Amino acid sequence: MQPGAGRPFHTTRLRYDPTFALEVRWCADHGLPHSALLAWDPEDRAKLTAHILEESARCQMCGTSPWEWEEDPFAYEPVQETCRGCQLRDMASDEVSQGRGQRVVLIPKRVAAKRRAMPRRAPTLRRR
Repeated sequence: MQPGAGRPFHTTRLRYDPTFALEVRWCADHGLPHSALLAWDPEDRAKLTAHILEESARCQMCGTSPWEWEEDPFAYEPVQETCRGCQLRDMASDEVSQGRGQRVVLIPKRVAAKRRAMPRRAPTLRRR
């Protein structure tokens, strides 16, 4: 078989087979070939699939699932917490005028020190 000969099939299968797509995405995220996952015991693969589906049903903002609210509408209580990293990032965002496409991120102080020590270069535009 020529390299890449199976790609159209795999691309189509990713679109119509949600289990295949879920497995391939998980394998890609974890640096594992799909063939290695297929070697797992079917029960273990089923458990992984259930876990991934359960996690994907959780709200990206608050981390709760709809079934938790259906089971007990008062299961959670909002409380205020402060994350020191988010606080520092927000303070830096307020102090710095951000241009388009820029954001404030947190990096380890040793990395920041290395960046400060590097000479600055003026950005260059590529001409075609």
